[in-house]
Amino acid sequence: MPSLAHRRFLLVGFILLTNWLSNASAQTTIQALPPPAYQPGAYGSSTPTYLPPVNPTTQYPSIESNAPTGSQYSMPVQAAQQTQVPYYQAASDPNLYPQVQYLAAPAQNYTPPVPMNDPSILQEPSVVGSGASQETVPTPAPDSDSTVLDMSTMTPLPEQMDELEKEYSWYHYPWVWIPRDGWDSSVEFGLNGSEGNSNSLSYAAGANLARKSDLYNLGVNLNYRKTSSGGIDTQNNARANFDLDRTIAQSDFSAFIKSGLEYDEFKAFDARVNVNGGLSYFLAKTEDVTFVTRVGAGASQEIGSVDEDWKPEMLFGLDLKQQVNKRNKIYVKADYFPAFEDFSDYRVVTDAGWEILLDDAENFSLKLAATNRYDSTPLGLEPQDIDYTATLLYKF
Repeated sequence: MPSLAHRRFLLVGFILLTNWLSNASAQTTIQALPPPAYQPGAYGSSTPTYLPPVNPTTQYPSIESNAPTGSQYSMPVQAAQQTQVPYYQAASDPNLYPQVQYLAAPAQNYTPPVPMNDPSILQEPSVVGSGASQETVPTPAPDSDSTVLDMSTMTPLPEQMDELEKEYSWYHYPWVWIPRDGWDSSVEFGLNGSEGNSNSLSYAAGANLARKSDLYNLGVNLNYRKTSSGGIDTQNNARANFDLDRTIAQSDFSAFIKSGLEYDEFKAFDARVNVNGGLSYFLAKTEDVTFVTRVGAGASQEIGSVDEDWKPEMLFGLDLKQQVNKRNKIYVKADYFPAFEDFSDYRVVTDAGWEILLDDAENFSLKLAATNRYDSTPLGLEPQDIDYTATLLYKF
């Protein structure tokens, strides 16, 4: 059995051996490094900053060692080193997918890249955006004319007729069904008569249809006059004229077609018809003034005359219309038709008139007009006929 001295010696040796083994184990243990992390505000700003992980294969100078000088120190070169991307695998999917890490900046410093809008069911019609980014958008003014019926551009539905017939007078009814956009039309009527020692009756009626645009001017004119005295007709004639001007290449020139039909009980023929065409030149063409001259050619025929053949003829004419002011309008129209074979055989037709507005609301005017028809070959009758009329004119 060992003595007490031997046991003390063995105990001291065991303690020394244990301490030596502990020191050796501490020097060879590798401590795990923390994973890479983002540190917001690492350089004095609120911008998220990425701190790269420590690469264990790179040798960095330690604290105890002396750092090399600037000319000697250089970072180690790593050839074709690929960044290790962590992958994850779903339990039901054998494929590997790269794991993407996202970092949210502090809430107080976060600014969204695009404006944020509230859900459509929570948005008001005049507000765009959310929170402090809301902007008020002006709401467009309602169209006040959308509910107003425009009688000149539309034909009403049957259920609207009762309301329209209550609003307009009886003489408006025919034009409730007929669209009249772009038309400037009128009708006229005049009456004069007497009974007693002398019995006479005279009346005149007419209609004018006109439409003007940038490309063409269209005009249709109808009039009829009759006078009787003691039961015997002393005047009975009617005229119809059709005029169409078509602008040529947006210039002051236009091509025209003109035709007319004339009936007169006291002429040497039953009716006369003429058709002409040619070029027109507008000396003035505005909203208030229209002044046009014409040069053309055509032919005329006298039906029921001793000579019913078509007669070639030329045409020289002018047409002036002027709106003097709001209540006064004048017009002058003259056409000269000489025969090709003999210029001494000619006709001249002149119309002049003055319209005076009486009622602005109802578009009633007083019309004073005169027509002069001259024929150089009257076949034994008077060559000239002049008609004067005063009629009440209604524009629509």
